[in-house]
Amino acid sequence: MTGTLIYSTQRKKNLPPPAFTDSDLKEGLRRSWTAELIGHLLVKYESEWYADEALS
Repeated sequence: MTGTLIYSTQRKKNLPPPAFTDSDLKEGLRRSWTAELIGHLLVKYESEWYADEALS
C-alpha cells in the first residue's frame, strides 16, 4: 500500500516513479498475490540468441 501512495504522490508532482529496490521485491514475494504478479513480469535482458556482436 505504501508503494501505491508514493507512486500517486510522484504522479501528482509530475515526477518519475521511484525505482524498486531489492527489499521492495523481497517484500512483494512474501505475499502470494503479489508474488504471482511478480512472476508474470517481463524483464528486459539481453538474450544470448540476439546478443550484440560487439560484446562477443
